[in-house]
Amino acid sequence: MMTEVLRKLAQWKQNGVELHPVSVNLSHEDFDWPEIVEMITNLTDKYGADHSLISIEITERDLAGDMTCLQEKMRELHRRGFKFWMDDFGSGYSSLNAMYEYRFDLIKLDMKFVQHLDENHGINRKLMKSLVQVAKEMGMQTLSEGVETEEEHDFVKQIGCSKTQGFLLAQPRPMDDYEKLL
Repeated sequence: MMTEVLRKLAQWKQNGVELHPVSVNLSHEDFDWPEIVEMITNLTDKYGADHSLISIEITERDLAGDMTCLQEKMRELHRRGFKFWMDDFGSGYSSLNAMYEYRFDLIKLDMKFVQHLDENHGINRKLMKSLVQVAKEMGMQTLSEGVETEEEHDFVKQIGCSKTQGFLLAQPRPMDDYEKLL
């Protein structure tokens, strides 16, 4: 997947398309590979992409395992200019520990927060507002997943969420369709 993303970025750059960062999902197991840092760096350099254009997403559930190894590789990739996003924040049991133990540039708040905003006396509204505030204080951006209504969009903007993702803004589409929009 990384190769495909980098190939597409190179093609867009050659065609004069304005480039925006792209996130690529990797698993904890990918970081067990001893050469992962060099592979990501060399592949990105091969296609002439600025390292800041690649955000590496790791799901919260993938943070289990050899924490030291993952932390070291994340630190080295950060040093080389890559960004890290924690995907599905709040879907597991280690979210707050992960904010402390790993250096993420952005946390993606799991869509379940937005889908159940007003249930249980609106607890998710309070949780989201607090999580966004804590993330800001730690120097992280936030992205709210699963935004499907104007009310949800207004709420996440009001609490200061940095980015929004969901069907309200765009449906998933093939890469070629996305390219036409650019």
